[in-house]
Amino acid sequence: MTRRKPQPIVTTPSERMLSVRELAAVLGVSTQLLYRHKEIPRFTVGLHIRFSERAVREYFAAQSLKH
Repeated sequence: MTRRKPQPIVTTPSERMLSVRELAAVLGVSTQLLYRHKEIPRFTVGLHIRFSERAVREYFAAQSLKH
């Protein structure tokens, strides 16, 4: 099985960025699940992981179309 190269995430200055804890609360999942699923679009800023709210929404919309 070949892995696809991750697509670059383009953000705008006004775009909302979520921490792991914030996204876990929004999705109703554990933070550990987000750490394990590295295919969910993310940014690493130093030691911190951030998620673009728009990119995450688009990711899950695309996943729902696959199933």
